[in-house]
Amino acid sequence: KKKMIFSVVGLTFVLLLGFTLSVQAVPINVASDIMDDNGNWSPASDFLSGTVAGIAPTAGTDTMHFSSNDASTLGPNFITFAGTLLAAGDYTATIDAGNYNNFPFATIGNIGMTAGGTLLTSTSTNTPIPGSGLIEEWTFSYTIELSNSFLGQNIGFSITVPFNVTPSNSSFDNLNIYFEAATVPEPTTIALLGIGMVGLAGGVIRRRLKKKSPVDSRN
Repeated sequence: KKKMIFSVVGLTFVLLLGFTLSVQAVPINVASDIMDDNGNWSPASDFLSGTVAGIAPTAGTDTMHFSSNDASTLGPNFITFAGTLLAAGDYTATIDAGNYNNFPFATIGNIGMTAGGTLLTSTSTNTPIPGSGLIEEWTFSYTIELSNSFLGQNIGFSITVPFNVTPSNSSFDNLNIYFEAATVPEPTTIALLGIGMVGLAGGVIRRRLKKKSPVDSRN
């Protein structure tokens, strides 16, 4: 009997472990924008069409242009994805940064995901300065906890370039935001599954014991 009980309990554990490990995190693209002059960004006063000074659009037909000594281009330029709400989990935002030929790359002030119009604090960033006439993909990562006060707010993205009398320029294009769900089920889900498995194991044990026990038909 002990061997049978341990065998069933072991099977239950293996099934639970297998279920937990089989739930894979799949990043989902929840928001994107080609960063063209289509009214999605505010105030976003300057877009350049086609290839300019070695920088070509990586999405759509335009790039968003910033010039450090032109206050009208410095932003903050922002976009809000109405109806796409901040949820608990991991986010990754990517955007293509371009450096025009024969110009220094403009220093970036604040850049990243927003929720309810407020810039979120990233857990990690990868923002290599592109060489002259080159484009680099920038990456921003965020871990949003269940306790985050911005849960349920519309997500967005914002870029600001500080003013500088020395001319410098930068371009941005092809914004994408990905959301990654948890890699394992929530504890409640595992607990409910465990209860179900234990109940199933108990049923198996009872049936086996019943088969082995003689039935006394005497009155």
